[in-house]
Amino acid sequence: KNTIKDMKYGPEGKDYLWINDFHPTMIMHPWVSKLDGKDLTNYKDKKGKFLFVEFAKVCKAKGEGYVDYFWQWKDDKNKIVPKISFVKSFPQWKWIVGTGMYIEDVETQIGVLYKKIGVILFVVILAFIILIFLIVKSIIGPLKASFEFAKSITDGDLNTDITIHRDDEAGRLQQA
Repeated sequence: KNTIKDMKYGPEGKDYLWINDFHPTMIMHPWVSKLDGKDLTNYKDKKGKFLFVEFAKVCKAKGEGYVDYFWQWKDDKNKIVPKISFVKSFPQWKWIVGTGMYIEDVETQIGVLYKKIGVILFVVILAFIILIFLIVKSIIGPLKASFEFAKSITDGDLNTDITIHRDDEAGRLQQA
């Protein structure tokens, strides 16, 4: 119980695990110790869901699972937001261990990922466009020089010279 009580995680070190039993009674809450030993049967979220009863139902039915509910935003009692908790039963101790996260935090992280993906995608597309531009330029340049050379010959200028820098199809066209 004390080991789990000391487990904190997340960017602020405020995310935690709690333990309740199947009644449900709080066995250990690391931040709200006044709940320890309390009957949570009638404990509701801000929208009226009996969340500890739900935790017990999920664990009795499946052994583990998720429960969504509404909770105050971190330390702000006036801001009520969606939250989801994962609960897992430990039948050998008759415990339910759970932890939760705010949906808003998940959405923020998804937004950060979208921005990173957007930047990467932009760089890849930009590199692709530059590569296509360079390839097209390498094809069009010699063809344009060949066209100008042929046009000057057609116009009667037989002293025109062409410099061939390539040994590919465009270079062979210029040579011909």
